[in-house]
Amino acid sequence: MRSTIAALFCSALVTFPTAAVRAQPPGTAEDPSARTHDGFYLRLSLGGGALRAKFQGGDTAPDADADGGAAMLDVLLGGTPAPGLVVGGGYQFEMAQDADYELGTSTGSSGTLARGVIGPFVEWFPDRHGGFSVGLLAGYSLLQLRTPTIRIFGTEFGGDIRSLGVGGNLWVGYAHWLANQWSLGLAARAGLSTTKNTEDSSQSGSVTSWGVLISAVHH
Repeated sequence: MRSTIAALFCSALVTFPTAAVRAQPPGTAEDPSARTHDGFYLRLSLGGGALRAKFQGGDTAPDADADGGAAMLDVLLGGTPAPGLVVGGGYQFEMAQDADYELGTSTGSSGTLARGVIGPFVEWFPDRHGGFSVGLLAGYSLLQLRTPTIRIFGTEFGGDIRSLGVGGNLWVGYAHWLANQWSLGLAARAGLSTTKNTEDSSQSGSVTSWGVLISAVHH
């Protein structure tokens, strides 16, 4: 009896490792519980920075400069067609209240400068289980400067300068996992737009922005 039990025990020791090896899939299997950047993507960001714009070359509109501290907002929606790669569309916005400005011969500090960009974006997570990412959005851009109306040689200027064109934003960020689908972190963003005045196409506008935002990411 003892010899029979010993033989069965030895057989089990030999058979179990062999079966375990056969059951293991080839290659290194990923941990199914690991937090992964895949599927539906949503980024909501809010922060602050600076905005600087220049309008020049107009036939009827005076040259203008404006700059100030700006509030910043991002809303991005997308999907993940390849590991770590997000593709989608979004809207990014900045507004400087009480911006300093020079409009023709007039100066002040009560202007409102705003910039928005809407269009497609791509974002890449080099490690799809990690938090670091880099992204780029480019598309249609609106630049607007509102100032108190001034009168030069009997003609009124200012009030509302609207300029349309193209622009883009580049950001680099890191978000720490809070749950299986949610992470929270910071993103540094910089942007550039070139535009034309909607009422005087001979006047061009250019604007740069930079800032830091707090980002909540569902991915």
